Amino acid sequence: GWSRLHSMDRAAGTSFLQSLEEFQQDLSCLKDTYNKALHGEQQQDKMELMYIVSKVNLRCESMKRVCHSMQMELFGVSRDSSTPSKRRAEVSLEDLLPYQTIRRKLFNRDSSVSRRRTWLIDLPDSLINHIYSFASHMVIPHMVVCKKFRESLSKPEAVSIEIKHSHAQQVTCKSLEKFQSGVSLKAISCDGFFRPLADALNTGWTALVRLDLVDNHLENKGIIELARSLSNCRGLTSLCLNGNNFTEEGAIHIGRCLQSFSGLKTLNLNQNPFGRVGMEHICEGLTSSATCLRELCLGQTCFGEEGAQNLSRKLTPAEGQQGKLRSLDLCSCNLKSAGVSALRPLLLANPNLESIALSRNDICEKGASILAECVGSQLVDLSLSFNEIGDEGIRSLIPLLERSRRMMHLLLIGIALGSDGGTELLPVLLEMRTLRSLCLSLNLFGPKFKSHLAGSLRHHIRNLHL
Repeated sequence: GWSRLHSMDRAAGTSFLQSLEEFQQDLSCLKDTYNKALHGEQQQDKMELMYIVSKVNLRCESMKRVCHSMQMELFGVSRDSSTPSKRRAEVSLEDLLPYQTIRRKLFNRDSSVSRRRTWLIDLPDSLINHIYSFASHMVIPHMVVCKKFRESLSKPEAVSIEIKHSHAQQVTCKSLEKFQSGVSLKAISCDGFFRPLADALNTGWTALVRLDLVDNHLENKGIIELARSLSNCRGLTSLCLNGNNFTEEGAIHIGRCLQSFSGLKTLNLNQNPFGRVGMEHICEGLTSSATCLRELCLGQTCFGEEGAQNLSRKLTPAEGQQGKLRSLDLCSCNLKSAGVSALRPLLLANPNLESIALSRNDICEKGASILAECVGSQLVDLSLSFNEIGDEGIRSLIPLLERSRRMMHLLLIGIALGSDGGTELLPVLLEMRTLRSLCLSLNLFGPKFKSHLAGSLRHHIRNLHL
């Protein structure tokens, strides 16, 4: 037995000695390469330094495994369990790129996929250079990258990019042009980002499918430039420009731009005071995508009754056809009940509306009655806050609430609702089993009735505000 163990030890020792010699040779070679790269002046040499450091790290890790195997061979034990293993840092996209998220839309959520890791240094050189090109000072080559992120960079059919405010200045025209298809771009309150985006669009970059530029203070000048260059992105399906403070002058150019997007599904122009005249041009531009539009947000644009007439006329499909609209936000548009009446054909042609927001529009009992008559049974969210609906208006809305079996959020803040209307509304609310959020604050309830409502609804509705 002792002779067999001695023979096994001798073979293991020879193999271990050979590994040590190879390790020494590799380190010597890497040392010479590092010395040459260290005295280079080009950016490529700096990247080479990072690459060599990672190679040294990997080679040391490989030698650790050899040492571990030698221990097992000689003594049948592993390394000291009291010494914790050094965990490798996993890459965070916030550290890796000036973008908060990059992902492929078709990723499944299988947890086993997310556990499979690959070394950044093991990626192809072209892909490593691609990552370095964004922000080389943010990349550490020995980090670990999940497999699906590697695939998202090597096959970017659909990429979602969110620009952080702190990184907006680092984005360039060239960095955007690296993504050639299926780009969803989001930049909220990112001063200085518009310039590289406009430059990329002006040079023929047409990869955008979704664009979200909320609160970027573009105003008329920026909106006009964006509209002229964005019209080449024929595949755009979503455009969000809310909070950019453009008027009818900017709306004219946005209307022309919208004519290029036959597949537009989402349009959000909230909080832009373009008024009735601007609304005419917006509606004219939406005719090309009227049959596929799913979400329309035009709140706080003050287009009034005439704007509602234009909207209904342009977006109502031909007789016998149904629209695909699922969400409609027209808050603070000065509609009044006459404007709601003008929207009747549009509401009837879209029976699958799931979300309607009509707060702050001076809607009275008549407008509430029209809504109850025209809106379908698929409502999930309804907001009618700060309208003079009153008790009679609530009585008109009760049939709509009774048939809306999927209702989850109901906002009726400050609608001049009294105890009589509240008494009739209470049994309907108790029957709405899916209701999760109810706001009835700033109404005309007395303290006793408010206490009665709270006692009846607090165990039925998760978020209750009285």
